[in-house]
Amino acid sequence: MKYFPYQAVVSYFRNKGTGSLLFCLIVLQFHPTGTVTAQTSNAVRYQVFAPNTYELGKYGDVPVDMATGVPQIRVPLVSFSDRDLNLDISLSYHASGIKVDQEATWVGLGWALIAGGMITRELRGKADDYDPATSSFASRTDIPDYTGLNATDLDNYINQVENKLSIAADNGTDNGADIFYYNFNGRAGRFFLDNDARPVFSKYEDLKVEFLLKPGVNPNREYFVITDERGVKYEFSDIELTDPVLSGVERFDYISAWYLSRITSPSGAEITIEYVRGGLCSYNFQRRCYDQVYFAVNPNTSEQVLPDETRTNCINYDARIYGIVPKKITSSSGNYVEFITAASRRLDSDPTLPELNNQLDFVVLRNSAGEQLKRKKLSYSYFEANDNRKFPGTGSSDGRNYLNYRLRLDAVQEVSVSGQLQNPYRFEYYGDNDPLTSDAYTLPYRLSPSQDHWGYYNNSFNTVMFPDNAVNKPYNRDEAFEYVAGQFGGTTVNFGYSISTASTREPDEEALKAGLLNKLIFPTGGYTLFDFEGHNLSAPGFPFYPLTGGVRIRKIESLPATGATPVVKNYTYESTSIVDYNKCLSLPNPYYSIFWRTTDYELMMAAGVPADLAMQQQFVGKAEASPQLMLGSGMHPVYQTIVESSPGNGRTVYEYESTSEDNEEYAHNGGVQIPRLFYTAHLLIRNIVVGSRHLTLPSYPCIFPWPSFLNNDWRRGQLKTKSVWSAGNSLVSEESIEYDIRSLKAIPNYRVIQVDNQRYFYNRFYTIGGYVKPVNQVTKTFDGNGNFVRTEKRLKYTSVSHKQLTESRDLSSAGDTIVTRYYYPPEYGNALVQLNDKHILLPVDVRRYKEGKLIGGEQVKHGVNGLPQDIYRAEPTGAGADIPFNALAPYTFFPQFSNVYNADNSLRSQNLAYGSSTVFIWSYKGQQPVARIQHASYEEVKAALDDASETFINALRGKAEPTTADMSRLNSLRSHAALKKAAITTYTFKPLVGMKSETDPAGRTTYYEYDEFGRLVVVKDDAGKVLKAICYNYAGEPVNCN
Repeated sequence: MKYFPYQAVVSYFRNKGTGSLLFCLIVLQFHPTGTVTAQTSNAVRYQVFAPNTYELGKYGDVPVDMATGVPQIRVPLVSFSDRDLNLDISLSYHASGIKVDQEATWVGLGWALIAGGMITRELRGKADDYDPATSSFASRTDIPDYTGLNATDLDNYINQVENKLSIAADNGTDNGADIFYYNFNGRAGRFFLDNDARPVFSKYEDLKVEFLLKPGVNPNREYFVITDERGVKYEFSDIELTDPVLSGVERFDYISAWYLSRITSPSGAEITIEYVRGGLCSYNFQRRCYDQVYFAVNPNTSEQVLPDETRTNCINYDARIYGIVPKKITSSSGNYVEFITAASRRLDSDPTLPELNNQLDFVVLRNSAGEQLKRKKLSYSYFEANDNRKFPGTGSSDGRNYLNYRLRLDAVQEVSVSGQLQNPYRFEYYGDNDPLTSDAYTLPYRLSPSQDHWGYYNNSFNTVMFPDNAVNKPYNRDEAFEYVAGQFGGTTVNFGYSISTASTREPDEEALKAGLLNKLIFPTGGYTLFDFEGHNLSAPGFPFYPLTGGVRIRKIESLPATGATPVVKNYTYESTSIVDYNKCLSLPNPYYSIFWRTTDYELMMAAGVPADLAMQQQFVGKAEASPQLMLGSGMHPVYQTIVESSPGNGRTVYEYESTSEDNEEYAHNGGVQIPRLFYTAHLLIRNIVVGSRHLTLPSYPCIFPWPSFLNNDWRRGQLKTKSVWSAGNSLVSEESIEYDIRSLKAIPNYRVIQVDNQRYFYNRFYTIGGYVKPVNQVTKTFDGNGNFVRTEKRLKYTSVSHKQLTESRDLSSAGDTIVTRYYYPPEYGNALVQLNDKHILLPVDVRRYKEGKLIGGEQVKHGVNGLPQDIYRAEPTGAGADIPFNALAPYTFFPQFSNVYNADNSLRSQNLAYGSSTVFIWSYKGQQPVARIQHASYEEVKAALDDASETFINALRGKAEPTTADMSRLNSLRSHAALKKAAITTYTFKPLVGMKSETDPAGRTTYYEYDEFGRLVVVKDDAGKVLKAICYNYAGEPVNCN
């Protein structure tokens, strides 16, 4: 092959989508013959998730709050704790809509069990893991841009990047940072890892994230440890694995989710979670055979036909997922929660595969002796597909009838030890769930093509996933591809075509509600009724899709109990931030593209055209019907203005922060620069020249080679103003909040396309981590006559080591200003190194000033376990003399009291600086105090117990329950001569239920009795007289027993 001198062309142009200035280097090559070699990095079109993982991951992807129109729906099950650790177990429903492809979790369609936590990820490029051979973190693609001025510079540059491009195109380096979604203990969000495996939060949190290798495991398996601001560690080391997804490249399995395994606090409390395999309807993920198709376009006819094979009800197995579910949660004291699954097979599970813990039937709380304290029963039925939309279709012999069913949660109720049943929580859903009823509310079979562009049911009779083009919209002409292909004799077309063999994919507002929760009925007989509507995004300047995927809340009607008056809240959405960063809604036709007819078949293949079509030198159309059951799919509008109103009670107007996805100006504040956003280059490796000398390549999302959008959703959804109006249209109160919103870090991602042995395309886009903090809050309260009281709070976060509040300045209408300053362990450097090492960000010094004078303050000396050890308070003089902050000597205030702890970190005594002490004696494995001795020292108590070596005290603390003899020994302290001035109170408990008895300093005992459900029913004095009797009505409410 003959090579010609090369020509480099450098040009500038404006990005049409963002107005940003882009730089492109185009070097062209004539390649008349050669082997088919086109490769594309990041070839995975989508990934799959186990149902439980997908449902939990949604909380980090689509926030549950008013700004998104998604209400919070949660049903409590069990409260579990270990000293200073709390883990509430509940059911949560993500009311953003049910997608047709969505599998039911082990607690029913749309529901998630909140019982610990999870981290899952959206793959970008290779999985962000450690290399099993070297234990080093994934090597990221790094391609420098050409900045030279002459031929020699260009030669040197190409020599520098040739190997990088070849490796990246073959996915030898990681072309993008994975997005990790976390959901644990009431926190949800996402982060990514930088090139050194350090976390970057999409919206900054003061969490310490460690990505570690588990020792002694072959192959290497990574796990996460997240430490919160109190120093509590959350270890995520139980993993869910996914086998290869069809992607055009051979892949090994990867970790698709990490589940919470252990929680430990600095004080020694610990909760562990044990898992078993399960939670799936099948091991294998299923998908339709075709969600993207290329076809030859005949320019001589206006009606095109999709290939025959794409018009069948074909369903493939595409990946194998090894899901896990919690089996048991245990505290350090031995109390535990167990999860009991059904023995029978689910109707919506594949009968050819093993049944593994796919349906949760009971959640049981037990004490360390194994005795049941609380049992919750979950009851189910099934959503059955409409008879007119069942699988298999007419003429099909495919027997996967289980696709016609989805597990449906109907009720949750408590069961006593003897089998008594409390009134349940009950759940009702849109529609009558009768397969004979042909309506918009009954879902079709799972994986049915009867869905809109976003994956929600649209009440159609679709037979394929590809959208029709009946209105003869012109095919999308890829601007960048035209620029390049035009150099090789390509021709294109300007008119539209219809697709007669495709389907309607437009949303249907009623069908969006199919399978969705409509009513929650409480054990009290009360209820909450949810009325949803579609996301209608119609607004001036946005004519493309006024109705989009998913739902938002329109009305909530609440009745707290039978006989009460319902409370109705209506919601209207007055302005919208259109957010859909994985769809190119601004294109005239985002679902059909046409490629030039060109002799350069390798260039066609680089754009994704199959080889057989590329070599025919025809026009080629591409139809897109990409799957929508993904995280990070980008479909959640954030509303700028929402009005909440109640009939006869006025209204509340909420306004939220909103910003567009791809505005480059947001990438440049806070000192973070993002060079050449959406930069694209076409490089020729050898010295050949052909075609135009001046060729520019446009570059922005939605055109070849398709960089991802810049996701700015971390900037949106913050409440800016809240205005409360009376029924008479008078302003009652107004709250406004200003924020400091900044980019903190940007990681480049790449898409690299190798056309042949000589030519490469690459483009760069970014993943951004940012920071959002309120800095000014103003509240006005009006009196109805135009007068108001104004307060203002100005907030600062000035530490370089964390983003906790460091100053609050409160200004009143009277002109008074109170300044509160906060100091944390990092501000003291090595003086508090142990707290810093444990990531304990508790305030050490809080002080208040008025008009520049110190008026009060507290300092806390924390032990290495984070527990308060010594407490100091400022005692300012009348002159308001300051006590300066001292980073080398943290404790400059006056001592007030000190705490002394046992070896297990239970409180031994509290000693006043200028007074007496209080001693605590513990039992129940250190979970509950059994004696409080006031006005005595610990040494005096030991002497009175004749326990100088603390043998009795330590043994009692380790017991699951004190004996009668133990309590007698403690109660005898009241008559001990050495403790005449002491006030002694003793206690007994029913662990995880409540107090059984309390004996006061005078020796009088009060007894507490509970029923089988753990509810207090009787309070008696020491003579057995009933002081209080509590009865419960049918709804479980306490009532007068008479």
